[in-house]
Parts: sequence; structure tokens; C-alpha cells
Amino acid sequence: MRARVPRHATLPFVGVLLLALAGGCGDPALWARWQAQRSLFRTRSLEHRMLARGAPETDFDRIEGRYRALLEEFPPERWALAIPDTGVASEVALASGRAGLALAGSEARRGRLSAAAEDLGRLEPRVARLPEILVAARTARHDALAQLGRFDEALAERVAVAAMDPLADPARVEPPPEVLEAPLQLAAELRARGRDVDARGALRDADARFTSAFEHAQPGARQAMALGLSAVRAARGDATGALAPLRRQLLVSGSGLVAEWAEVMGACALEAGSPDSALVYAHWAMRTDDTRRVAGQALLVAARAWERLGRRDSALATYDLALARWREPGAIGPTLLLRRAELLESLGQWELSQSQYIALAAKYPSHAFALMSGQRIVTHHLEHGEPELARLAGAAFLASLERLLATNRDPDVQRQARAARAGLLVDLGRLPEAEDALLDQWRRYPADSAARQAGIRAATLARHRPGGGARADSILAALRRSAFGATVLTEVGAGAAGSR
Repeated sequence: MRARVPRHATLPFVGVLLLALAGGCGDPALWARWQAQRSLFRTRSLEHRMLARGAPETDFDRIEGRYRALLEEFPPERWALAIPDTGVASEVALASGRAGLALAGSEARRGRLSAAAEDLGRLEPRVARLPEILVAARTARHDALAQLGRFDEALAERVAVAAMDPLADPARVEPPPEVLEAPLQLAAELRARGRDVDARGALRDADARFTSAFEHAQPGARQAMALGLSAVRAARGDATGALAPLRRQLLVSGSGLVAEWAEVMGACALEAGSPDSALVYAHWAMRTDDTRRVAGQALLVAARAWERLGRRDSALATYDLALARWREPGAIGPTLLLRRAELLESLGQWELSQSQYIALAAKYPSHAFALMSGQRIVTHHLEHGEPELARLAGAAFLASLERLLATNRDPDVQRQARAARAGLLVDLGRLPEAEDALLDQWRRYPADSAARQAGIRAATLARHRPGGGARADSILAALRRSAFGATVLTEVGAGAAGSR
């Protein structure tokens, strides 16, 4: 029989335990880490529960207050100073930095984009020694500023991310994807402003920086760096240079990865404008690995290469081979069905093409290519003088879009479905509804170039409706106020001229 321990005998032990915890077992950083991580975990958990039950928006003031308190109680700039000396202090700094990101994320979700942008701007210098948090803060601030129409400031954030050292974070095995993608995004934004020379310069600088990082990367980071460097060189139109880091990785990869690298090299050669080389690598990948994951992608590369070479019959045969090979094509399915449908249409085989469009829309209803398919069926009928068929197809497609908007809350799906709905209403001649839908698209996504064109199109529709001149002028004035760079102002000016 076990002897009972008197309750009063346990009290000294409990007291010692509490003292040890309070003192962090001799290390104040341990106690601080426990407090910071516990506070972050509890606040996140509470926030998720509140979101799940649909708590009133005002209740989230308390959540944001807790994130702010954590950030101030454990200043990341102070705890980060100890990063070279102790991993414990760095974890305190990271927990605090993540609280800052969560605070801004909550504000952005509630539509308080200006507050989110300002808080992120204050957070950035405080997390300068924490690359993981700094990258996330700059990326989130870019997005918030872009949605606010503050495009010059947003571009500055993109420039800052693109200039970061991809290997700066010793805690990461692989470089942050945001840093590897930033030069390509920066070049696209600069081109949208009409700054082609600056775009080429940004890619050239990224090439030099990524080349150095690739040479100095540890084995765990070399694969990601090879892909990032290859993408930058492909964007510069340097097919030979784009393939060079991939070839080096191929030489040191295990036998099980040869086919994967060959497929990647084929896609890279195609992107860099070398379809002959793309065919060689794609066929190499297919011979080495016949799985759907590798061979399926390789077949797509080969088919696109045949199209680039003007061999549409060979391209169609390659798409047919992929469909015959796998009953369920997996991730390549939407691309496979869309490309095959477009190719059949270009060959004058509309009935087969239409059936492929319909199959795509039915199998992948929320995919962007499914939305393109629905629109294409309607426009085909209109182009061929079949208004009744266009009306019937349009009504069915519009109903499917309304269901999608009501049931799928994914932000990308919402954006794409709204754009498709606006375009469909224009095609069907339902102009008052189309104008409203185009304006809604622009107001929801002001940083999106497609949405900007939607705003210009809405002004054109307004101009041609009775009494719509003042409304068109108001829309165009708002577009000018949000415009960045000469290119966009030119677009708006052309829209104004076209709407008169």
C-alpha cells in the first residue's frame, strides 16, 4: 500500500518549482520565451475561435490589443540583439515579430488597410535583424499599400524585398520564396510603369546576386537557388544561362531526381525561347520517369514546344497521349484540357473543342481555366452569328458564376469569378449590369491591371448610356487619382478619348 504524502509536505516543493519557473531556471531568457510563445499561441487560438463562430468585428479590438501588448512587452529589436549569442533570445524576438505581423493581418482583414500599412512600416526597422519577419512584413505592406492605391510606396517595398540576400537567414535551410520571386514581380511592376530599362536592370542585378548566392549556398539551399537563378535568367531571355545552374544540379542529383530535373530544364528552355531544347529535355524526362507527376509535366512541355514550332498536329497528338495515359490527369488536368480545346478550335474542330471546354468547366469549376472556358463558348457563338446559342450558354455560365461567388470564399477565386462575370455581362449586352460589375471589380482590386482596365471600360459604357457623361468623367477622374506612372495615365487618357 502506497504511503500518503501529507498535503503540507508538498507545499515547499511547489514553492521551489514556482521559483524555478519564475527565475527561468537561472536564465531570464527562458522565462521570457515561455511567456512570449504562450501569449502568442493563446491569442492566435482565441482569434481563430472567434473567426470560426463569427464574433462581432468590435470584439477583435481585444485581440489586436493583445498582439500589440506582446510586441511592446518583448521588443523584437532588443531581443534580436542577442541572436548571435543565444537561440533562446531569438525565439523571443521571433514570437514578438510574429505578433506584429498578426496585428497587421487582423487590421487588413477588417478592412483597416491604412492602419495595417502604418503598423507594418513601424515594425520593419524593429525586425531588421530577423529576415523571416522582415520579408513577411515588407511583402504584406506592399500588398496593403497597393490595395490603397499608394503604388509608389508599394513599389519601394517590392524593391526592398528584391534587394535582400536570399541566404541572410541562418535559421532557414532554403531561401525565402518571396525573395526569389521578388525580382520577377519587380520587373513586371516596372514594365507596367513603362520603365523597361529599370526592369532589365532589376533582373540584371538579381542575376548577379543570385549567382553569388548559388555559388555559396549550402547543399540544402542549392536546389531552390538554382531554380531562382534559372527563372531570372529565363526572364532575361538567356536560355543558355538559365539552363546552366539546372545542369549543375542535375549532375549532383541522385538517380531518382534526374527525370525531375530534366522536366524542369525543359520548362526552363521553353520559357527562355528555345523549344528545340525543351523537346530534348522533355523526352529525356519521359524516358527516365513514366509517373504522372514527372512524365505528365514533361508531356505538357513537349506539346507546348511543338506549338511554338508550328507543329500543331504533333502538339495535338501529345495532348491526346496524355489523356489516354492517365484517366485522372491530376494537377496537369486543367492546363491539358484548356490547351487541347484551344488547339482543336484553331484547327476548326469546334464540336470537339466545345466538348473539351464543357468538360473542363464541369471537372474544375473553380479553376481560372474553367472560367475562361465558359467565356470562350459564349464568345464563339457571338463571333459566328449565333446570338440565341450565345444567350443560352451565357445564362448557364452566369448561373454557375453566381453559385461560385456564393459558395467559394477563396480570394483568388472571388477575383477571377467577378472579372468573368463582368466580361460576360458585357458580351451579352446587359450594359447597366455590366457597368456596375466592372466598377465593383476595379474598386475591390485597384492594384490589379485587369481591374484598372475594367474601370476604364466602365467609363466607356457609362459614356454611351443616356445621361452618363458626368458618371464617366467621375470614374476617369478617380482612375487618374489612383494612377501610377506614365503608362497608366496614358491608358486612362486613351480610355477617356475612347469613351467620348
